[in-house]
Amino acid sequence: MILFPRAKGSTMPLINRLLSIMKLAVFLTFITVLQVAAASHAQTVTLNARDLPLTSVMESIQEQTGYLFFLKGEKLAGMRVSASIKNVPLRKAMDVLTHDLGLEWVITEQTIVLRPARRSAGGQGQDIPDPFQQERTVSGRVTDEEGMPLIGVTVVIKGSMKATNTDEEGRYRIAVQDDKAVLLFSMVGFEPRELAAGPRDTVNVTMKVAISGLNEVVVVGYGTQTRANVTGAISSVKAEQLNKMPTTSISEMLRGAAPGLQVTMGSAAPGGTSSILIRGRRSLSAGNDPLYIVDGVPSASIDDVNANDVASVEILKDASAQSIYGARAANGVILITTKRGISGKTKVNVNTYAGVQNLYRNFEFYDGEQWAAYRKEAFYNAYGYYNEDEALRGLMKDVYHSKEYIDWEDVMLSPAWQNKNDVLIQSGNDKTKYALSLGHFFQDGIVPSSNFRRFTGRLNVDQQLSEKISLGANIAYTRSDRKIADGTFNSFITMPPLAEVYNSDGSLREDVTEAGESHFNPLWNNQHAKNLTITDRLNLNFIADWKIVKGLSYRLNASINTRTVQENAYLGIQHTVGRNNAGRAMVAQSIYTDYLVENILNYTKDIGKHHLDGTAMASLNGIQWKRTGNTGFGFANDDLAYHAIASALSHAVPVYEFSDRKLLSYLVRGRYNFDSKYMLTLAMRVDGSSVFGANNKYGYFPSAAVAWRINSEDFMAGSEWISDLKLRLSYGQVGNQGISPYTTLGLADKYLTEFGDQTAVGYLPNSELTNPNLKWETSTSANLGIDYGFFKNRIYGSVEFYDTETTDLLVEKSLSTTSGYASQLVNLGRVRNRGIEFSLNAVPVRNKDFTWNVGVNFSTNRNRIERINGAVDAQGNPVNDLNNRWFIGQSMNVYYDYQFDGIWQLDDDIAGSAMPAATPGSIRVNDLNGDKVISVDDRRIIRRDPKLISAFITSFEYRNFSLSLDINALHGGYLYNAYLATFETGGDLTGKRNGVRRNYWTVHNPSNEAPAPNFVQQPAFLTSLAYEKADHIRLRNVSLSYNLPEKVISGLKLSNLRLFFTASNIWTLTDVQGYGPEQNPGDYPEPRTLLFGLNCSF
Repeated sequence: MILFPRAKGSTMPLINRLLSIMKLAVFLTFITVLQVAAASHAQTVTLNARDLPLTSVMESIQEQTGYLFFLKGEKLAGMRVSASIKNVPLRKAMDVLTHDLGLEWVITEQTIVLRPARRSAGGQGQDIPDPFQQERTVSGRVTDEEGMPLIGVTVVIKGSMKATNTDEEGRYRIAVQDDKAVLLFSMVGFEPRELAAGPRDTVNVTMKVAISGLNEVVVVGYGTQTRANVTGAISSVKAEQLNKMPTTSISEMLRGAAPGLQVTMGSAAPGGTSSILIRGRRSLSAGNDPLYIVDGVPSASIDDVNANDVASVEILKDASAQSIYGARAANGVILITTKRGISGKTKVNVNTYAGVQNLYRNFEFYDGEQWAAYRKEAFYNAYGYYNEDEALRGLMKDVYHSKEYIDWEDVMLSPAWQNKNDVLIQSGNDKTKYALSLGHFFQDGIVPSSNFRRFTGRLNVDQQLSEKISLGANIAYTRSDRKIADGTFNSFITMPPLAEVYNSDGSLREDVTEAGESHFNPLWNNQHAKNLTITDRLNLNFIADWKIVKGLSYRLNASINTRTVQENAYLGIQHTVGRNNAGRAMVAQSIYTDYLVENILNYTKDIGKHHLDGTAMASLNGIQWKRTGNTGFGFANDDLAYHAIASALSHAVPVYEFSDRKLLSYLVRGRYNFDSKYMLTLAMRVDGSSVFGANNKYGYFPSAAVAWRINSEDFMAGSEWISDLKLRLSYGQVGNQGISPYTTLGLADKYLTEFGDQTAVGYLPNSELTNPNLKWETSTSANLGIDYGFFKNRIYGSVEFYDTETTDLLVEKSLSTTSGYASQLVNLGRVRNRGIEFSLNAVPVRNKDFTWNVGVNFSTNRNRIERINGAVDAQGNPVNDLNNRWFIGQSMNVYYDYQFDGIWQLDDDIAGSAMPAATPGSIRVNDLNGDKVISVDDRRIIRRDPKLISAFITSFEYRNFSLSLDINALHGGYLYNAYLATFETGGDLTGKRNGVRRNYWTVHNPSNEAPAPNFVQQPAFLTSLAYEKADHIRLRNVSLSYNLPEKVISGLKLSNLRLFFTASNIWTLTDVQGYGPEQNPGDYPEPRTLLFGLNCSF
């Protein structure tokens, strides 16, 4: 079934608003560009000089460009110039002015230096002595292997700040101090070159295309490595890939970006979040979320990070890569590195976009006529007769005859807009570098009274105090305001079409049918409620580096992170719930604080082809969380909402919650590398946590990894088409400390006791027996990986095979009632995950004008429970946990229900079946055990998780145009579709609410898809037909961009200006009937988004 786009409501007013916003954004950006450009260096010069002093001409150039000038030698000041040039680039203008004067020029540190030109040894004159240190100009041309000029190559004098870039012809010129100067040439996508200038005045360079990825620097935790030397299973995601998706959730941006990563949408409501699984589920009760590290600091959430600040994301997937994070790394680690300052010219990047969102679905609701017929059938099946006055009660009959039906999607849902603006400033010199970013994001809700607004700011500073000591600081602040609409999404769309929204005077109706069936107007409650959540997050991170001696360094990494959440909710005195208490207000505040202090020693040593490096670390991490809250009842009016809680007539018992945990950690890691051919990594992490039992406070997590660069061997010398072939093998252990503090302590519950007319408070132990032996869940993992690259890495990727066994799972064990306790939390469970991951990247076409890139990845994971709590039945077989749907030998994430087998028909032998009490039109389920009786033993296990997750990413670049497409697919697994089974979603077939239009059974329509509706009770076994295959293919993102030509943007004083259009979630192929194939029905669905934007740099 194809999920066709289906927008509700008129979009013209929104489009007009969107265009106005876009115009305003473009205008503001343009003004900002002009203001900055006015203070920066112009790129063109206009002169009309007739016999003017050289100093006057240079003053005119200074006014136009902002460059200072310096004349070396007294004679130069007396020179006179005649020239007429108009809108000529600065470089050419200087060449014209100096050519006939016998001068040469160079730009150094924002100053144009003019001096007498050097004469050759065979010339008539001698070099004019320089009153300062002697400098000369080196120039040349940079080309690729095919002789084509390379534009924008960075040319740097090694060991200095002097730098320049090649022009559109690949030419450069730069001043050097002496013949010992070394020139460094670098450009993204090409191998860097390092050449000595020597006595030459001309140095031409040919640059080779880099073997993609091998020299890429990868963050590995407590350090970095080149991709070629990595021994663990690590996937990297570039910032460009992240920012394709118009969302604040980095979790959603990572969907499909790397194999082994499963992202599930939680809520697409403004400010909603998603969950991430890395290589499957491992824990039954301690959580499966990965550990997030931002710039070396653990973070509770990555959705507070502005994606525009992100430089790279690394995903650590095997035990070798994860073990350095010990007891927190069992579910994988995601490392985020933010952008930092640069030396040289200040770089300003502005990114802005605005877009429109709407919903789409692949099913139809009942319209007025169809819903009336559906309700009539349900009424007749329940009572054996039909009476219109009884069936269509209240307002329903009048609406039915007037044909003025209500489309609740049109009433409650409307297209919404979103807007994002980011500014990033990067600057610095050889001593100080900084990156400053500011961001603003706004997302309106498709549902009234819902939106999300976020402000972000970040300052990253690096300061070199001396050759041995440097300091760094990362300061990040985020504030978000989230308004949440009252009611569930289901209540917005399932009201009957035979209804009236407004009274005759235009006011809202409270009950839209007056049929006595609680058809409360969703606009009514929405108008009489407020819900606002305000989140403030501040992160302060300080770094100090000391190079003690050659090869040995020390780093202090200290941080403090606070996250304050204010919850404010109010149900008005006319709200259908709030009126029971004359209004109800709730305010609460939670404060999350964590601090981290790490002492890190690093040692590195090169002995010929042998490379050694080691890391030792000791750290202390503390996390504290507390929450206070109060609820008030009884208000005179709704004017102040929750702000009037102090004036409420009565208050509930105040709420105070508190938790505190500490983690003391030690790490030792050693790495050996021989000629980038043979690599070995050994690591040991020790963690001591306050949350575990007194007898098991410390956990030990070792790991080892080896790698062999096969293509570097002599016997592979003739295989030039193989550019990379590396075999990796790793084995290690990591832990999961996802358990609440105080669980290992004996906790008591409060009880109230009366003594006469007095009430006394007492305490008794709760029903759970304490366990002093409680410890970490431990995941032991083996990983075999192969990295490959062919034809200078025009084709490259990796294959991973892994096997992970998680033991000592935390489960509740039932205790005999004679013990006085009901249960005890113990380490007994065991789960195994096995899987394969594959990635392939290719550049099928690459020439001067056109490049085509392709990326494919897929992963498969098999999850199996091997032990739960050790309980066995009378025959000694392990006992399943039916309440939690945990079954030995099955996946952790399953459904357990009857198997739908169609609908009983009039000519079926019902009396002789396993369901003799059934009637025609009712649901038939399979008698799986064949005992001719339908019982709980006939339920089956239904897999929820997909068997295969894949992604296809491709991009085309033609001259200044770029087009990219992202396609995600899931295969295998089922989704329980509540739209087909529950009252709240309109799927119970009772005729009380609207919902998915069904092909239900009637005498004249003997359907085999859905049972006969019944007004009094929902059909038996209705949930059995609600399981739908969750397979789907989704065109998740299409992005088209255009980079304006240099000759156009140079006049605007810009270095880059890109216009782009992005469409997300525009097409889905699936059998799931709903607003999307991944979310649970009733959750706020993920919208389709169309946006326009621009990105510029100067």
